[in-house]
Amino acid sequence: MQTSAVKTVPTNGEAAGLYSELLNTGATVRIQVTGSSMRPLIRSGDRVLIRQVPISTLHRGDIVWFSNTDGKVMAHRILSKHTRTGKVYFHTKGDAQFEYDPWVPAEKILGQIYQVEKNRANRPPKILNLETPGWQFGGRLIALVQIALSKVVLAARARLV
Repeated sequence: MQTSAVKTVPTNGEAAGLYSELLNTGATVRIQVTGSSMRPLIRSGDRVLIRQVPISTLHRGDIVWFSNTDGKVMAHRILSKHTRTGKVYFHTKGDAQFEYDPWVPAEKILGQIYQVEKNRANRPPKILNLETPGWQFGGRLIALVQIALSKVVLAARARLV
């Protein structure tokens, strides 16, 4: 298995093309992430391993690397998957956010995050294999909790306005 490491994560439209080309070759891409939208599971400075997978294998709870409507590359959790007029779309959201992302068409999914290397001061990184049954169950459970939490928070916000 070929692994390509990217130290700094470019997030513009060109980056999506670069990642797509790398992942299309069958390479695994290892990226040090920035941002806080997937806290507490993935924190700024952690590294993630991404690989291309068939869209049919992606389910609620999986974390995907995708290009959003602005061309920015990001990692968020799948909350639901729908097919409309023969096209597959995903509803995604960062674990630390309340708002959902706009629907993501399948062709914007670059790959799936299957491993997280937790950055820990003065200690070796802790490796989380998101493909184990425990993490797969946990991912689905987190997705269900995220859906419920978002509904409650967004409804409360609407009443305050």
